[in-house]
Amino acid sequence: MQPSWADQVTAVSTSVGTVAVIASAIIAFLLYLQTQQLVARKEALESIRRQMTDRDLIKLFRHLAALLQRRRNDDLRPLCAADKSDADRCTVVDALNYYEMLAIGIRVGAIDSATYKLWWRSGLVQHFVELQSFVEAERQHKSTPTAWIEFHSLAIEWAHEYELARITIPHPDDQAVFQRIRGKRKLSR
Repeated sequence: MQPSWADQVTAVSTSVGTVAVIASAIIAFLLYLQTQQLVARKEALESIRRQMTDRDLIKLFRHLAALLQRRRNDDLRPLCAADKSDADRCTVVDALNYYEMLAIGIRVGAIDSATYKLWWRSGLVQHFVELQSFVEAERQHKSTPTAWIEFHSLAIEWAHEYELARITIPHPDDQAVFQRIRGKRKLSR
């Protein structure tokens, strides 16, 4: 027995309803993703604005610039042994912590990488290059091979080839560090 006209209309309307629900879900998901991207871009711009207007950040980066200028040819490793209240040590640690927080925000998608990269790529990479002797010494001194690893990883990811030559790439035997960084870029090791 063939289905009645009413049964056929019911079947078609059920199918159309199911397709409409699926299409609505897909559209809602795409809107959600787009909203997340916009929020991340907004947060990147807000982070840039804070960097330009926050008095404490401005002061921190002025101190860092003065410290790096004063110690241009010096190794920063001795600062690891300095008292935790030493002004130079505090400046370096605060700057590293700021960059680590920023790198984590970028890694989890809370801050848009492309937007921030346009603004501060060269500054971020340069600061890592200048601070890496302290990072390495502090990792060794405190036996924390992953200290500031997100900042390190982001610097490697954003570095141009000529800059990459100045960044220490962790040895493959140091699995905790190397595995995190290796995925960011094809490394020769």
